[in-house]
Amino acid sequence: MKARLECFPCYFRQALQASEIAGATDDSKWEAARAVAALLTKVSPDDESMLVAEEIHKAIKEALGNPDPYFNVKEEYTGIAEGLLPRIEEMARAGADPLLSAAKLAIAGNIIDFGAGTNFNVEAAVIGALEAPFAIDHLEKLRQALASARSVLYLGDNTGEIYFDRPMLRLIKSGGADITFVTRGAPILNDATIEYARRAGIDEFATLADTGAMSPGFPPGRVRPEVFSLFETADVVVSKGQANFETLCHIKRPGLFFLLKIKCEIVARMIGGGKLGDVLLMEAGRFPLLEV
Repeated sequence: MKARLECFPCYFRQALQASEIAGATDDSKWEAARAVAALLTKVSPDDESMLVAEEIHKAIKEALGNPDPYFNVKEEYTGIAEGLLPRIEEMARAGADPLLSAAKLAIAGNIIDFGAGTNFNVEAAVIGALEAPFAIDHLEKLRQALASARSVLYLGDNTGEIYFDRPMLRLIKSGGADITFVTRGAPILNDATIEYARRAGIDEFATLADTGAMSPGFPPGRVRPEVFSLFETADVVVSKGQANFETLCHIKRPGLFFLLKIKCEIVARMIGGGKLGDVLLMEAGRFPLLEV
């Protein structure tokens, strides 16, 4: 997805948000805002939004003198998710359709996203997860693809959220597929890195890898070659969250499935008929994708 002027307020919001979470002084908050302002003067409509975000957050970190401004909230929401794990597993077992339950729980976890804002209630998201219908529903396509899959690449998203991926990963593994779970290559926002995937026990189900990049999402030109090769050759790719969607939405390869909650008006407009708050399970190339 290309950068849009509507993205600019979010970049400034994230600068202030990161500063406040990190406990920065007022002077440092101003430095972070100035750093964002300076970078935005160089952004063009041809730039990829997630690569702009990477540069923005590099500048914020430098201004704050903090390599991981979101560390405290990552720890907080990891703790919340750990505490909810028995409930998550119970809900996964209780559903009549295990794949449907696992998919909805995975998307419920996608609410834990400090890139899109901080106003969310994790427990409420879990409780409501099994009730919200998919605005775009390609569950049966996913079921068919997983039935014959021998290799699955699972693109993770945020810390905390990855605990909600466990039922889906367990289900996929029970079908005999080899899974590789991919995290970000370095801290950005509250996105998951390999150490948080280990803490969540994801290595019980999957081989762990990272993109090698600090960028949100899975930017094809920036991902480690060996990891991108897995993207090209895996029978099924499960892409979690909006950032992964933004970097991969124009790729139409068989077996690529997006699971996400729409948190951005631009993404809503891109997906024909989409609106804020919609939960989606959709296969690449089987949904309307508009230029906005």
